[in-house]
This record gives sequence, structure tokens and C-alpha cells, in this order.
Amino acid sequence: MDKNVKKTESSLEVIEFSKYTKPVVSPSISTKWTLNGDNNSFFNYVKQCYEGSVTNQAIINGFVNYIYGEGLISNKDDFNIHKYISKKDLRLMVLDFKTYGGYGVQVIWNRAEKLEDKKPVLFKYFPIYKVGLNINKKTLQVDGYWYSYDWAEQSKYRPQFFQKFDGRYKYDEKEQKGSDVELFIVQRASSDPFFANPDYLPGLQYAEVEM
Repeated sequence: MDKNVKKTESSLEVIEFSKYTKPVVSPSISTKWTLNGDNNSFFNYVKQCYEGSVTNQAIINGFVNYIYGEGLISNKDDFNIHKYISKKDLRLMVLDFKTYGGYGVQVIWNRAEKLEDKKPVLFKYFPIYKVGLNINKKTLQVDGYWYSYDWAEQSKYRPQFFQKFDGRYKYDEKEQKGSDVELFIVQRASSDPFFANPDYLPGLQYAEVEM
């Protein structure tokens, strides 16, 4: 060996692939809401994998473009669908559907005084990763939703309850008021009874490695 050749030290880094285990979600007894892991930790993990992995983000964005296509189109010339749901809100719903396996919709009713004249007039995007479920302890069915800007800071951002939209305007005779803003969540088919899994769940570990 040439004596002028310097020896260089090399290091080997080993990355162990361990499958991410999604937290088990069950109705909460101590609180009014049920979250997707502690403080919605699973939603936060998926969000980090989207924002931190260039490959994962590019693939998801590509699927979103295919799903969105040309957006919503009405077959009636005199009906403007975007009066009720904007293109931006629709694209955000599609993005959440692909990223998290579901999306949230905020339904806003009109201000008609008569109950028979009440109808939904606007559908807005609602971030599913900030939503908690209100689960009926007897039926184990979701009958409402909770929202907090940051579930890890509940004392600062107090959770707010929303009625579940089912097409029927809800008016409380005792309180003499109705729920003019409601929520509903659309999710893909999943084995999870409360929160759907994204369809690329096994690939999250690779997105984490790229981060």
C-alpha cells in the first residue's frame, strides 16, 4: 500500500424498521370526548409524516389531484355548486381524506326564523385532526363532535361541542335555541370502529425514516 495514502474512518448507521402501532381507541370514561390517541397523537403523527417526508407528500398530493379531478360540476346550468362549497374547501377535504382516511365538514344553516324554512346553505372544510368524538356510552355511536385548536393545550384552547349533522335541524325547546353550525365526518372503510386508517398505513414507517 502506498504510504502516502491516508486511512479514513468510516461509520455505519443502522436503522431498524419497526412497524408503527396505532393506538387503540376506546370510548373515554373520564372525559366527554374520545381522541385518536393521547391528544390526537396518531393524527399528529400522520401529519408529521406528510410534512416531513418529501416522497410521502408528493405521492399524497398526486393522488389528491387525481381524486379532485375537475372538482364538483352541476348538471344544471343555473345552479352554482361553489356557492355552497368552495373549490379550496373541497380540495382540503380531499387532501384530508387521502392523508388521514377521512375529512370533516362544517355545515352552516340559514337564519330563517321559522323552523320549517331552515336548510343548510354552506359546507366548509373542517380539519379532522383537530376533532374529538362524542360517543354515546349506551349505543357506542358517535352523536356529536368536539373541537380544540390544540388538544395538548386544552386549558388554553377549551374544547367546543358541535352537534352531528344528520339533515335535520335541531332546536332545543328548553334553551330556546338551535344549532346553526354542525359537523359531520366522512371516512373510508376501516376496521377501526371510530377513526379510519389511511390506506397507506404500513408505509408510514418509511416516511418516518425519510424524515
